[in-house]
Amino acid sequence: MFDLLGERYQGAVTKLDVARLAAETGSRRTARQYLDVAVPVFETLGAHRDLDDVRAVRALLEAPAAAVAVSVAADADDAIVTRLVDAAIVPPLLAAETTAALVESTTLDAAAVFTVGADGPVELLSFAGCDVELAERLPRWGRRAHAIR
Repeated sequence: MFDLLGERYQGAVTKLDVARLAAETGSRRTARQYLDVAVPVFETLGAHRDLDDVRAVRALLEAPAAAVAVSVAADADDAIVTRLVDAAIVPPLLAAETTAALVESTTLDAAAVFTVGADGPVELLSFAGCDVELAERLPRWGRRAHAIR
């Protein structure tokens, strides 16, 4: 959300927080992805305190898996809810955050957010973990699965 509003620093701080949570819960790949986006902003701005925090998160990532403190699942759920509530300010961002949260917090490989009009047309709002062609097929597969029930 902050990136869309031109608040690069706040966006980077949010990404650092998500990276920390991901590292604490053992999701190392996700943590690295968020750090890779946040670090260049902190370096550009000379935000040394934040770069120290980045080093602390990287230390968590380098620790043996058994030594990483596993956070309570409720903490991870709270972080996801916070992301979605923050994103609700801008509807297109909410769709993007929803798909990202689905892929990051579940075992799903791909997710899509779409609307279905009264007369049946499907509008794809956002997708993650796949290309646009697959995302456009997901609603059809969902309809078939629902019809089978």
